[in-house]
Amino acid sequence: MNQRQASRHCLSLAALLALGCASERPASPTTTVAEPGSIPLSPRAQTPWPAAFQREAVLAAARIEVVGPIGLLDHAAMRQDAENHEHIESATADGLRIVERQRAQSDGSPIRAQLDALVLLADLELVVLESPAVTEVSVEARGDVFLRYVATGEEHRAQALRLKGGP
Repeated sequence: MNQRQASRHCLSLAALLALGCASERPASPTTTVAEPGSIPLSPRAQTPWPAAFQREAVLAAARIEVVGPIGLLDHAAMRQDAENHEHIESATADGLRIVERQRAQSDGSPIRAQLDALVLLADLELVVLESPAVTEVSVEARGDVFLRYVATGEEHRAQALRLKGGP
């Protein structure tokens, strides 16, 4: 930051402080803190969630689609790689749709995500749809599917696989 920018920054801060101190608004009354448990939880926090995806596993496929009810995004995480993957979020008639797909000039690194303890690796495309019309969580994998449960070493290979979990 050069000297001119530093001077502007200091002047801006001084102006904000002066405005805050010179306010003619009376001080607000003392804030009270609610007792734990007295605030009702939002409907999103009360939604029962399936335990089906709590088992540590790795699912790899060419394409993976995760569909679930409101609250799905509280249990899912996607790793974004702007250099290699295209990221699209859109509100659709079905719900919030997030798509991560390989760019044409990608180095081929897999698209990575996680649903609770289930690690997802997609070679071409990963779609997550949070929909108010859906009651179950489903993960559908297509194209050279490989599923491995970490604790037992149990493996499954197929061209298509669907995992489901209900409340």
